[in-house]
Amino acid sequence: MNTFKLYLISALGGVFFALAFPPMPFNALAFIFIIPILFALEQKPEHWYRLSYTFSFFLNLGTLWWVGSWQENADPFLMISGIAIILFHPFFYFIVFYIYKFFRKRFNFNTALLLFPLIWTFYDWFTSKTDFAFPWIAAGYTQTNNFYWNQIADIGGVWLLGLFILYINVFIYKLIIQFVENDFRIKSFLNINSVKKNILLLLLLITVPLVYSAFKLNEFENYSSAKKLKIAIIQPDIDPWDKWSMSTYDNINKHIKVQDSLLEANNKYDLALWSETSITYSNPEMNSKPYNVPQLQNWVDKNNISIITGFSEIFFYDSIDSAPVTAKKYGNEDIFYQSYNSSILISPNKYNDTIQIYRKMILTPFSERLPYVEIFSFAQDFIGWDVGISNWGLGWNQSNLKCHLGENESFSIPSIICIESTQPNFVRKFAKNGAEIFTIITNDAWFKYTFGPAQHFAIAQMRAIENKRFIARCSNSGISGFINPTGTIIKQAKPYCDTGTIEDIPAVNYITIYSSIGDIFPYLSILILIYFISLNIFNKKK
Repeated sequence: MNTFKLYLISALGGVFFALAFPPMPFNALAFIFIIPILFALEQKPEHWYRLSYTFSFFLNLGTLWWVGSWQENADPFLMISGIAIILFHPFFYFIVFYIYKFFRKRFNFNTALLLFPLIWTFYDWFTSKTDFAFPWIAAGYTQTNNFYWNQIADIGGVWLLGLFILYINVFIYKLIIQFVENDFRIKSFLNINSVKKNILLLLLLITVPLVYSAFKLNEFENYSSAKKLKIAIIQPDIDPWDKWSMSTYDNINKHIKVQDSLLEANNKYDLALWSETSITYSNPEMNSKPYNVPQLQNWVDKNNISIITGFSEIFFYDSIDSAPVTAKKYGNEDIFYQSYNSSILISPNKYNDTIQIYRKMILTPFSERLPYVEIFSFAQDFIGWDVGISNWGLGWNQSNLKCHLGENESFSIPSIICIESTQPNFVRKFAKNGAEIFTIITNDAWFKYTFGPAQHFAIAQMRAIENKRFIARCSNSGISGFINPTGTIIKQAKPYCDTGTIEDIPAVNYITIYSSIGDIFPYLSILILIYFISLNIFNKKK
């Protein structure tokens, strides 16, 4: 087969993945997406880097084209980032295909093929590590809405789902090869012992998740609890490009207007959830400890309703020695400050609570923080983004917030901020530490009318499945909504408009296997790969 056709076949695999990825509805294509590139690599192994780039380019183009925003008023920084990620992110997949090439050269075809899913799982997991972390397009997310099959995520997270998907690809590929080698004769093909074994393993890979999911759906689909919190999602639909130049009080009033409209419609609720950085920077008196927000505190006390809101915090340090490297000097005074992308819980004064605060601990590379800024601190001034959100500091305490319901009842609630929801191991620690309901706040308005907000919402659905928690998710312009522990959407607010929606959310104290043990399957994948590498080294020495 000529090289050009092999490039087309490789591209087809990337297109299959893109069509299987949310919000596209063709998730069954994920079970064959790796077959074209494996076939192409077998035909022309010396062209592995070109073929793998072709495959990865179309995979990235189809899933991440939205990163550039491509709106009329989009910042050039976003557009450049969008182009860069489509052109350069495919190079990272060289890790996968180079390791596969290594095993293919040193072991037999079947061994290398069986190791491929472990290599891919290692890569997907590795993208969630380091300051460059971007674990957005892990293979397991292709099955986010396949609820009758994906509940095994509560055992091993999105990584275990990915392993099952990739092994299904591998065994289908093996069966295709055997069918071709048998000259397409079905009867004699089905009598081959290795074929029978491969069919059996393929059926197990498909049916085990189906059976397990049936049990979990029955347990959690109609989950009820005596302990419930009525949550109102407040979606203000504020233009993100204008937000930072608007008056902070205008932003606040827009949220309160939505809240009041819900109350006027006789919809009582216990907690109002606002989006990321809903309270922009106003002045040190408001945005630094003791967080003086009288306009909100008065509303909270009057209506006996708590609020969780995104908050641009200013944290002051007494000296440069105690401050992080990204801190700046405050005016002419001998004190330093750091801005944090935070969230605050404001409770009625009758509970005698101080305002509780959580500082975002995982920040978007470049747009929110320069990776490894401690080393490259000289470069941080060059990446400042003129919409007020770059150079945030890293939070240091992964803690749940305590929301009251009456005098004797409270709920443990994390305020997961934006890209933090893409980190499975990070999110599951909230559940392990006692979180009963998850809340996620974000500002996906930068990517209106693209796939970005829908993909981000789908990723939140996977966090619900992994930890078996109800989720209330508030985004500035959408997608906002409520998700149950099986990943099913309970209710969504209409996107791209100012609106509010309310739901009774049960508390869940159940701890899943994944919430308890975390990323065990990526670690097992790494250990198996290291074993085979060591085996190769040992055999060479012999």
